[in-house]
Amino acid sequence: MCESSSGRPRRAETPGEPEKTVSAGLQQKSLSAAVAAIAVPTVVAVAAATVAVALLSAALAVPAGAETREAVAGKMRLRYESSRWTLSNVTPDSFVLTPSDPLDRKRSQVTVLRSPLNCADLAKAHLPDSLYVVPTIAPDTLAGRRGERHTAHTLCRNATPRGELLCVPTPSGTYALIATIASCRGGPGFGRGDPFEDFFDSVRFLP
Repeated sequence: MCESSSGRPRRAETPGEPEKTVSAGLQQKSLSAAVAAIAVPTVVAVAAATVAVALLSAALAVPAGAETREAVAGKMRLRYESSRWTLSNVTPDSFVLTPSDPLDRKRSQVTVLRSPLNCADLAKAHLPDSLYVVPTIAPDTLAGRRGERHTAHTLCRNATPRGELLCVPTPSGTYALIATIASCRGGPGFGRGDPFEDFFDSVRFLP
């Protein structure tokens, strides 16, 4: 302690205090840089782990024993997964694909055919007014070809899926994908999605 000119005690200044403040600031900056250096590879590692988990999930989503097969109706070829679909009723101009799992509530039986009838006549034949209301018609495509989709609700009182017919006219005939029920006791109920979803990317027409 020392005295001021007024005689009051005055605290002596400590020479090392400014250096301590500067040193603490440098230490704080070094610590921040070290944390940032650790954080960058950590973020990269987390991102890589996320991608790996996504790829693994996609791989596990493929059914065990899945095998891609092909069915032909006229000049239309359709690929399908044998683990999901069972092929039957094969003729030169038609075939039927039925879900392999009888408890499958998403998919329903699909008939694929080539016919000399036009889309309107096919809709009358496969969406009869004894079982369905008058269908609505909307433009649609199949394998890059323009066509139309006929959709109709059933007259059933119980839960039944809509009847749907997707048809495409070509020089070799009218090709159609058809998902209907035979009676009010058939069908997977309201929960079914688009019955043709599995086949949009697997159909091609031969020249």
